[in-house]
Amino acid sequence: MTGIHVLGVGSLGTLVTHHIRLSNPCLPITLLLRDPSSFPKTIRVTREGIESSSSNYDLGPSSSTSRSGEGDIESLLVTLKAPQTLSAIKLLVPRLRPNSVISLLQNGLGTYQALCSEVFPDPETRPYFILGTTAHGVAPNTSSSLGARLGGKGDVKHHTARGQGHIKWGVCPDPRARDGSLNLEKWIWRSCSPDANDCADAELKLNSNRSASGLVGVDLAKLEVPTDRADLTSLRDTLRALTSTAELNATLLPINEVDRAMLLKVAINATINPLTAILGRGVLPNGSLSTIGPSGPSMLDALVGEISVILIAHFDRQSGDGSTQQRTDAGAAAEEEGRQMFEYNHLRKLIQGIIEETAGNTSSMAVDVREKRGTEIEFINGYLVRLGEELGVPTVVNRLVCDMVRFISASQR
Repeated sequence: MTGIHVLGVGSLGTLVTHHIRLSNPCLPITLLLRDPSSFPKTIRVTREGIESSSSNYDLGPSSSTSRSGEGDIESLLVTLKAPQTLSAIKLLVPRLRPNSVISLLQNGLGTYQALCSEVFPDPETRPYFILGTTAHGVAPNTSSSLGARLGGKGDVKHHTARGQGHIKWGVCPDPRARDGSLNLEKWIWRSCSPDANDCADAELKLNSNRSASGLVGVDLAKLEVPTDRADLTSLRDTLRALTSTAELNATLLPINEVDRAMLLKVAINATINPLTAILGRGVLPNGSLSTIGPSGPSMLDALVGEISVILIAHFDRQSGDGSTQQRTDAGAAAEEEGRQMFEYNHLRKLIQGIIEETAGNTSSMAVDVREKRGTEIEFINGYLVRLGEELGVPTVVNRLVCDMVRFISASQR
């Protein structure tokens, strides 16, 4: 049984770890912490007024290496904020092996690419990666005695109603893939969907059997490691653990679908988050963007318009490469549906709906500015600026937003 180490036990990390423990009572789980002595032995999660708890965690320092007597890390779940991730994982490199698995569940984009280029540049020694995105809302439960005593550590309030929210996981391509070698997605879909002969058939099966929530998974209990690929054991066990969290609607999907979901989340975060951070310095709630005069909607229009152009250009570039030449009719329809996700009218309507649904909430970036913490701007709007540069698409509005958030952060030092 592959044990899991969790790096970044903030609100999201606490929520996911708690549900992995509830679904896997005997799974070894180690929480990597700056100060293990300050973390409670019991994790508590409150959802719709009902409290649940979990325990039996090992606690260890996040800066530990193999030289300090700690063992190898087989599976690392990372829920740190994106700007902290590279430096934190660099400390753990001596404990990571090529058959280790790193699962990233964060806001923003670009962390995986940065880890591949700066921390694991050699594909032969690079761990396997799983990328995730979530729609769950969670925050420290400071109203409880535990939250008040420990600043919210290990005690969170889950704001998403039961049956709502999701976590989508996708497996990145095998870093050591060569002609004739095992394709990870084909291995998964063929093993778990016996009637699917290849990834295209698996995608067709997905498109024709979606649930009302739009999510459908595979039965990973059927996933067996090939006799000549023992290095995939940790990947299989990690996938089983991550998707065992039924209360979080966690599912495994093709990585291209997860990529689209992550891009859509970046588009949303790149509008609401920086605007509330800039305009209110952590004071204004999300709803202020549509209730205080015409300026808020006007700024939203400008940002959404530019983001739409960037993401459609990115999507068209991906769809136009050689890998899509053999796509099925279902695959082509899925591509068109994916492109429509980034059309201006769809994005603007979606973001307006989220503003109205979360009108009384304060965005995470606004809270970071209020608390004088570093922001994730480089992995949200900054990512879009870099993507626009690659594509030759102007990014004037996003550049301005980045500069304004950077200015605010610099002024607070």
